[in-house]
Amino acid sequence: MSPDGRSGTPALDTFVLSEGLPLKHLSLCDVTTPLESPRLFNLITLALRGSAVPWSPQSLLRVLSSLRRLEALDIQALRFRMGNVESSTSVILPRLKELILSEMPSTYNAVILASIRTPLCSHMEVRDRRSGDESQGSVEALDAVIWEPGNNLAAVLAGGIGSKPTLRRLGVHINPGRIQIESNHTHHGSYTLKFARANSPQLTTLLGTAFSQLPSGPTPELYSIFISEPIDLLPWSERLGTLVAKDNTEACRLVLQQLSQRHPISGTGEMDWICPKLSVIIIRFPRVAEDTARDEELLLSLVRHRWSGDDGLAAATQPQRFDVLCDRKRFPNLWSFEDEIKRIVPSFRLGGI
Repeated sequence: MSPDGRSGTPALDTFVLSEGLPLKHLSLCDVTTPLESPRLFNLITLALRGSAVPWSPQSLLRVLSSLRRLEALDIQALRFRMGNVESSTSVILPRLKELILSEMPSTYNAVILASIRTPLCSHMEVRDRRSGDESQGSVEALDAVIWEPGNNLAAVLAGGIGSKPTLRRLGVHINPGRIQIESNHTHHGSYTLKFARANSPQLTTLLGTAFSQLPSGPTPELYSIFISEPIDLLPWSERLGTLVAKDNTEACRLVLQQLSQRHPISGTGEMDWICPKLSVIIIRFPRVAEDTARDEELLLSLVRHRWSGDDGLAAATQPQRFDVLCDRKRFPNLWSFEDEIKRIVPSFRLGGI
């Protein structure tokens, strides 16, 4: 193996590094070697795939604690099953710029994310592998650590680290069993995290709380969530600019109900609308819908209550875009309300699917 970590020799199942010059780059696929060798302490890039990945995330973290020069870490396709695990002592990777954790058990990924600090990371890809035998309780406990105040992952995603704002867009997609976070920044920097979770609402609440507590979070027009299952909007209320609910009747109904509500502003004794800074609202009802009269009633009630000001409450800020998409045959009465809704919310648009 050459000093730069590349080898022209045939791969073996297990091997031990001989003495030699320090390596700068190491890439292994389905072969194993002790990773505690002093020749690896100056690694700049480390890529492990398949059986080359330490089966225990704690073992990987012990290795990473010695790699202070590491700039790129790529861990993929671990095939072992994970049991109950906990986060470990924090490991700081001061030079890490790129992190990839792909097709890995959700518990393994959660341990790594809960335990490392990457102040300079500008590219991150996390993709959980779905696994029915992992402990949901362990994953939820780790999520609470990852997104607790003081951890820097939310700040990194939202561009909260550094003196100048860099965020161009932050989107959170919430689907049954999976949550995806996408964050793009000016000049450089992109993050895509795809979490497999049996309990999506639990992580959704943690995410909303984490982003809302950032001292300088994303401005509302840059901050979007896309939902296809029911969630609580209150943790997202202060920072949300775009809301898309689609293809799930209960999710669409809950959005209509919650946006009709006001909540107390902490420490002031005053009340305000949930998600007061919303500028884009898109609701797409599924083609197969039942009790559509209820949905029509909820929509009309929302518009009258939130934006008309007729009931003595201060009207919420008008959205720049308010689209409702549905099957016209299943929502026959909605088109008769369109003119009334547009008088109250001029940006309203009703479309068929």
